[in-house]
Amino acid sequence: MYIGYDRRFASEDFAAATAEVIAGNGIKVLLSPFAIPTPFVSFGVISKKTGGGIAITASHNPEKWNGFKFREATGESASSETAAGIEKYIDIAVSADRVTSIPLARL
Repeated sequence: MYIGYDRRFASEDFAAATAEVIAGNGIKVLLSPFAIPTPFVSFGVISKKTGGGIAITASHNPEKWNGFKFREATGESASSETAAGIEKYIDIAVSADRVTSIPLARL
């Protein structure tokens, strides 16, 4: 999973926490070492041949907001089906109080 983030407030921290949880669930993570524009996440997914990516960005929303943009292995925005699958697993993990993570220093 390729993870990138923009320069908005706490995006770097949000990306690090995201990487820790994804790695904690057995998925290899490549975390951008610095802020990048959102389209660069798609480039990273394609160039690194990852199974997908996440951009931490508020996108066109007000600067106080932040969120996820999921990318498919093609670098394109996640389909509705992919997003629904991700949301399902998030709901299961949160409901079961089983959010697993690995400290960023160990990635």
